[in-house]
Amino acid sequence: MLVVANGAFKSGSTWLRDIVHQMARFEPIPEPYQRRDLPHWIDPDHLPGFLDEVDYRSHHYLTKAHLSKPKYRRLLLRYPDVRILNITRDLRDTVVSHYYHLMRERSLSLGFPTYYWTVGRLKAYELVRYHDVWNQLSPQLYVSSFERLKGDFVGETRLITQFLGFDLTEDRIRDI
Repeated sequence: MLVVANGAFKSGSTWLRDIVHQMARFEPIPEPYQRRDLPHWIDPDHLPGFLDEVDYRSHHYLTKAHLSKPKYRRLLLRYPDVRILNITRDLRDTVVSHYYHLMRERSLSLGFPTYYWTVGRLKAYELVRYHDVWNQLSPQLYVSSFERLKGDFVGETRLITQFLGFDLTEDRIRDI
């Protein structure tokens, strides 16, 4: 099975990937399909090759992603052994998180109002478009949320575990 921990930038996809990574043993992404800068991610340009050439039906693979194009959604949903976990987060929180990310990672020093009127509104528009792509019903797609994980971590993690078909005890879920 290939599990894709997918989400818009600053929505919680890293957290989601880390949660799922603790549920089962996952094989490393084979080198020809890795992103060079992030080897635990499948390079989106190599995703079709991975799906056609790697035996992910008898092994578990996990990748994090920010797949925002309908072509990736259509591609992934064509393969029945692919499970997509998409995570959402309140738009306002995501924009604020993006602001602090830019301040920290790019050493920018501008006030939030300047950020919002120059960059933040565009980021909000991108987030809305991103979630429109994944607003689908499919038995291969589970949509979690940052807020549900914060509010009821054990309950939401249990639902993710069930969606993926992993048999974990309540104690193991609590340990995660």
